Amino acid sequence: MTSQEYVALIEELLKPCVVRQGNSIVLIEHDKNTKCPAITISSTGISAVLRVEQKHFPFFNDTVKGLNSSCDYIVLSALPDNKLGVLFCEMKSGNTSSAPKQMYASKIFFDFLNATVTRMKPETQGIQHMLKGVIFSSGAPIMKGTTKARKSSLAKKQSSVYRGLEIFAMPCKGSKKLQDFFI
Repeated sequence: MTSQEYVALIEELLKPCVVRQGNSIVLIEHDKNTKCPAITISSTGISAVLRVEQKHFPFFNDTVKGLNSSCDYIVLSALPDNKLGVLFCEMKSGNTSSAPKQMYASKIFFDFLNATVTRMKPETQGIQHMLKGVIFSSGAPIMKGTTKARKSSLAKKQSSVYRGLEIFAMPCKGSKKLQDFFI
């Protein structure tokens, strides 16, 4: 199975919230007091977007703090060489210190989704995943709990690592190219 077929299968199985206009993906922070405008990410290949909300976790107790934590979006993209790019996106108008934990929680959720896809279609097992995170922030991002930042090829931005997940911090403005996150 190709990574393109994998993305199509995710769309079939999960009914993701696809927020796309042609080859553009539009991410919107749904907080009514947001200071973070919509972010446009251009994509040359097939992609799917999951808008992660608490309603995706119906079995969890809503009163336990942090249990329903997740990032705002998971973007799946078919990359060259039959790889699957998975980008965990968090949009923040204020304090960003919880974002790495939210992305890690979404990574665990993605692991569950991937295991479910593999259960339904065992031929997906060999597809390699490239996992990255990005915080789109209206202020200066605080990468609490991450390892030392390093220079990255992505527009010479800083990145940090939280529990094995490379995370970029970027301002909430402009447009981005999806493939640049996976170079």
